[in-house]
Amino acid sequence: MTKKDPGLERLTNLTFAFLNARQLGKQFLTAHWVKKNVFGYPERHFDKAFQRDRAVLMKVGVPIEAIADAAVENGERVTGYRLQEEEYSLPEVRFTAEEATILGLAGERGLTGELSVFARSGWTKIAASGASRTFTDPTTIGAVGDMQALKAKTLDQIVGACAAGHRLTFTYRPHQQAADQERRMDPWGLVPLRGRMYLVGYDPDREAVRAFRITRVSDIHVSGAAEQRKPQNVNLQDIVETALRRGKELVTATLRVAPGASPELEAQGERVGETIVVEDVDKHWLVRECLATAPEIVLLEPAELRAEIVAGLRQVKESH
Repeated sequence: MTKKDPGLERLTNLTFAFLNARQLGKQFLTAHWVKKNVFGYPERHFDKAFQRDRAVLMKVGVPIEAIADAAVENGERVTGYRLQEEEYSLPEVRFTAEEATILGLAGERGLTGELSVFARSGWTKIAASGASRTFTDPTTIGAVGDMQALKAKTLDQIVGACAAGHRLTFTYRPHQQAADQERRMDPWGLVPLRGRMYLVGYDPDREAVRAFRITRVSDIHVSGAAEQRKPQNVNLQDIVETALRRGKELVTATLRVAPGASPELEAQGERVGETIVVEDVDKHWLVRECLATAPEIVLLEPAELRAEIVAGLRQVKESH
């Protein structure tokens, strides 16, 4: 597991503090304010750590200016620090659909798991675009579903192959009881959908577009140049949704789910109190999930599906 980098986290917090100074109604920040409000500074040797951080930020293009006697604190004139916005302002940052997807992944990953360093270092860079973060309320970030299992190396391999036009070879297991398959793909991108993550691209052996759930893929490596690059104006999410519908009966249902009973249902649905509503999920998968996890999961509606599950539970009881 990747360890936290306290220095990087402190620099990130300090950057956002200066970016948010005007929103806090402050023209200048003081050293005392930074020590009290920016997380990560030691009680001892604060002045040395703060000046070192300011020097580091200035080297990477974050101009924090020190002005003697510019601020008032406890009735006394003290040195004030401010971000020189006229030298720091940047043009509006726009992201392509692919870039936005990667930012979305980092955001969902938050500060947990193996991609946490990516998220923290990314925040330092994105701060330059004018992104804001308040220091008044704590931020709660959760990571559920396939994102929790996605390794940094896997993400790097896939994104790199998409950008460079490489073909990937990997091991694919359709389900736990199935045998491993070696598959090849000219990758087009990653698609997050209802808590799951799918690798989408062109399968040269099947001569068709395919989508693979990322948790069922392993041993990824580059095996040459891609022959089928992603066409213009192709919506990868539509490809995944179409693949999921093929040969399946999709249902919408309301269930009462005990906390922690089914991470997959939590990821795919929306919780309101004790209930979770899921939309357009595979009926057979939902029935299996309810039968395997009863009574922690109780399907409330639709009535016909509830009756089917009750009948299944009775059959299990009679067989034992």
